Amino acid sequence: MAPSCKVAPCDDCPIVELSPGSTSSDCCAGAPDLKEVSSPKLEHDDVVNSNVAELSPLSTGSDCCAGTTVFNETSFPKLDPDDIVNSNVIAIEEKRREKPRRSLGVFNLWTKKRERRSINMFTPIYSLVQPKWDALGIWDPPPSDFSGIECPRERKKQETIQEIYTTETHHCQVLIFLQQVCQTGLKFYDIIPETDVKELVPDVLDSLLEFHLSILRRIRERRDASPVVSTVSDIICDEFSDGPYSKAALKGYTQFCLQKNKTSHKYDVLMAKKSRFRKYFKLIEGDPCYRNKSFKSCLLLIAQRPTKYSILLDQLIKHEAAEYMGVGRRALDAVRSFARQLNDNLESLEIEQRWIQRMLITRKSTLSLSSICNRRSGK
Repeated sequence: MAPSCKVAPCDDCPIVELSPGSTSSDCCAGAPDLKEVSSPKLEHDDVVNSNVAELSPLSTGSDCCAGTTVFNETSFPKLDPDDIVNSNVIAIEEKRREKPRRSLGVFNLWTKKRERRSINMFTPIYSLVQPKWDALGIWDPPPSDFSGIECPRERKKQETIQEIYTTETHHCQVLIFLQQVCQTGLKFYDIIPETDVKELVPDVLDSLLEFHLSILRRIRERRDASPVVSTVSDIICDEFSDGPYSKAALKGYTQFCLQKNKTSHKYDVLMAKKSRFRKYFKLIEGDPCYRNKSFKSCLLLIAQRPTKYSILLDQLIKHEAAEYMGVGRRALDAVRSFARQLNDNLESLEIEQRWIQRMLITRKSTLSLSSICNRRSGK
């Protein structure tokens, strides 16, 4: 019985598939008889060509069947498997360029590996513009000309208010830099693991930023209403004494200052061991958008900020009008009370940490002593 196969008939009849019980004469009257031939050993190129071309209309022999295979090498163009692989790689690369990846740690189906974002494509300015603070004009140069004010005392007062506003703006810039570039940026570009990011940057920047943006927003609204600001002492008094973000800010400053030394040490360790981390901060420090902002300087500026308000308010009270003297003194008491609570919290937490470390050392020494006694007693 002839095996089932596909034949290439004459030009006048279509290709048909022979049933198991039929012969070659069932195809057409003019078709030549097929002879069974031994199945040759197929090379890898032949299998690839048969899969790619399938049944080419130019073929003249029977293609692929069980037990009988006649393959005409001149009927198909010879394809190199490397050409197929290279064409697939080119297609993947073109698709990747057309639609850039936006998720972290993209999994590449071709290389079967998680890919990192390229630091060389780092575009820093995008991270500084956010709807939360965009309307405040944090990155705009502040006006500093009060020469039109004739009264020297009033001019000194406006200069002091302008200094309060400028330093508050700069502090918000530092917080934004530390949050968006150092915290979010390290996660976005997959520079270090998330656990290291939490050790490097304390997770309290949201509460601190909300607190200082609230102060800055109220001062900005008062400056926009009139070029000559009556006072800002009431704003500082409200925000530091019973403001909606004062308690969260106190807790955030406490945790930040407590972790400052560990954070600085962690930064030094990562700079020494991680080349990708070192390259990232080298690019940041060389960018004009972040001039005069380094990681360690930002840590120091944030830790020192609560102590600066008393100095600024003390200068403001000297030039305040008589009607604003009372609120000025209350604001000074509020910022001093805030700094005092922060100092007390740090002292109590440091004492607690030292006590815990001492207890751990005592427990380790007790366990080691008991193990030595057990060995000597033969237990």
